[in-house]
Amino acid sequence: MPTNTVPQFTGAHPAGGPPRVKEADPPEYWTEPLKDATGDSRTQFKLHVADFLDSIRSRCQPISDLESGHRVVSACHLANISLRLGGRRLVWDAEKEDIVNDAEASSMLVRPYRKPWDRELRALGVG
Repeated sequence: MPTNTVPQFTGAHPAGGPPRVKEADPPEYWTEPLKDATGDSRTQFKLHVADFLDSIRSRCQPISDLESGHRVVSACHLANISLRLGGRRLVWDAEKEDIVNDAEASSMLVRPYRKPWDRELRALGVG
């Protein structure tokens, strides 16, 4: 189940999080999963947090900087939008952060937010 893939580092999720779902049968995959023997997720998470805190103290870029993460996530969002539109080809203007000449696809870049966040985003010119 997708909800079972959310990592839990200390038992229960600190903010409630998605409940674990009992699976009757193991999931079937089209391919064989890769075995990652590079370390356990708890250690990797601790190292990631330590690097982030060190970057705050030193004012240096962390290994996983915000701009790189934003670019990666943008590509994933664009792929999902394309899939939802039947695999339509999208042209991305990275400077404007908008989809070129496709109002329908471009409208999928932003979703409505609930109160009180909608007011904050409108003030920033986002919503």
